[in-house]
Order: sequence, then C-alpha cells, then structure tokens
Amino acid sequence: LYIVTNIGPGPDELERITNGVFTVGGTNAFVWDGFLTGGVASNRAYPFVLRGSFSNLSLSPKPFQKRGAFIVDTNSPTIVVYRPTSGAFAPLPLGMIGTITDLHFASYSVILTNPAGSDSVLKAPTSAKVSSNILAVLNGAGDGRYVILVAAEDRAGNRATNRVVFRVDDHPPNVITTSPLPGDVVGRLGRVEGTIVDTNLASWIVSVGMGTNPSSFSNVAMGTAPVLLGPITTYTNIIEGVGIVRVRAIDLAGNATTIFIRVTNDLTPPAVLLTNPSAAIPFVGRSGEVRGVISDTHFASGRVYFAPTNSSRSFPALI
Repeated sequence: LYIVTNIGPGPDELERITNGVFTVGGTNAFVWDGFLTGGVASNRAYPFVLRGSFSNLSLSPKPFQKRGAFIVDTNSPTIVVYRPTSGAFAPLPLGMIGTITDLHFASYSVILTNPAGSDSVLKAPTSAKVSSNILAVLNGAGDGRYVILVAAEDRAGNRATNRVVFRVDDHPPNVITTSPLPGDVVGRLGRVEGTIVDTNLASWIVSVGMGTNPSSFSNVAMGTAPVLLGPITTYTNIIEGVGIVRVRAIDLAGNATTIFIRVTNDLTPPAVLLTNPSAAIPFVGRSGEVRGVISDTHFASGRVYFAPTNSSRSFPALI
C-alpha cells in the first residue's frame, strides 16, 4: 500500500506504508502508524495506490493496481456550551444552547444527571447537526443541582465531552405584606411589614408611586436579607392622595414576584371647631356642655380632655 505524497506533472511520488498478504474470500486490513518519511502525517486527504498480484498453483501471478483516497483526522470535535452557565442558576424550560464543530462530524448526545444522582438521556446519539444552537431542552425538573454531559464523535472516531454543572430554581420568591393592606389609609410615616423569603433570594426593593396607575416609582428601601413576619421598612409620604406601594423580590435564577398595594395617603390632621366654650364665652357651669365640630375625611376617633389651668400637676381627665 503506497501513499501518494506528491502529485505533479511527472510520475506520482509514492511512499510505501505497509504490505501484506490477502486472505482469499476474507476481510483484509492494513495497519498504518500514521508516520511518513517527513514525520507524522498532517490532517488532510491522502490519495493511495494499492499494488499487488493474484496467484495460484495453476496460473501465473497477475499484477493489479487500485487507487483511492482517505482522510487523516486527529482533531476531536469542539464543544461549547453557552447556556446553562457552569455554576449558575437556570430557569425552566431550559433550552441548552451550544455549538459542536468538526469537519467530519458524526454524532452527539446529551446526558442529564439529576440531584439524586440518576442519569437520563436528554438527547440520544444522533447524526443530526445541532439545529439553531439548541443542544437539548429541559422541562419539568425539580429544584436542585444538575449536571449535563455533552458528548460528540467524528467519523474518524475522535471523541470529546463537555460537562456543565448548574442549578435549577423554578419557584419565585414568596412575598406577603401584612401592612399596609389594600385600601388602608396611611399617614405621613408609612410602614411596610410582612414576609419576603426564597431559598435563593437575591434582592428585594420597596417603591412608592402616586395615582392609581403610577407612571413612575421612587425606591424607598432595598435589601438582600429575607424577612419573616416582621418589619420590612418605613418611609415618609410627602404627597396626599391615592398611591401604590410596590414590593418586588427576585432570586438568583431570575424568578421575580411583584405585588402592588393601593393605599390612600392622608397628611391632613382632623379639623376641630369648638363652639362652646369659646373665646367669646369662656365660662361653663358645673354641668356645662362642650360643643363643636370635628371633621376629617378619614375620621377615626376623638377625645375631650379637661384639666384646671392653675394646677401645677398634669392630670388630664377624659370626659
């Protein structure tokens, strides 16, 4: 068996790489170590010439010559996985994005290892090339640590693998507010209380806006620590009227929960008009009446206190 090392205007330059004896009626194989006179054969196509002769006891040997070509390929496929990112969180459904490049691609497969350590086939070995850079799709997996193993092989038998470890978190943060509640009247100092929890909580933020459908919100507090049935933040109201309190939490996988609470900001104290006693008639008898008007859009309660003005003690008596 000869390799054609150079094809020119003259005779081809040949280099013998192996020889052997055919087995009549059987399969014959020639083994080549990949070396030529100049060193290791490079990756390319090589024409070859097979020369030999047939002979048996009754006939003279008859020479023959066959030509062909083969390709030397010692490069393994290149596997690049863009998503999921190693060590990162991934939401579901997860389209695994990547590329597999090889001049003589043969097949690839994708194996998934779940948090319990069990393997499943996401993509059985297929000769179809990667379509739209989607290696495989993961649906309906529980939260936890996963491993994908992408394996590829080319027609020369070269193999390559790429292993990516990632985490799945398909549940958004749990956000509940106990104060304010929808429809509450809020004074100048607003308080937000409740719960913000998530196994992989990244951050939370509280914002306020004016109107039933605010065009913008102002951030009043943010944090990264979870809150369990407690105070989240306080803030100062400066505008009266209907407003929205927005609480938003996001986890490391990008899952988010946002709640909107409609409140009414009331910055005006009740108006009190005392008609009896008054500045004009500052005296009352032993059983005098206290008369007047207390008005407020969101009136809650009123109290009347009485104390002698010449007393050195403070002892308001509720009437």
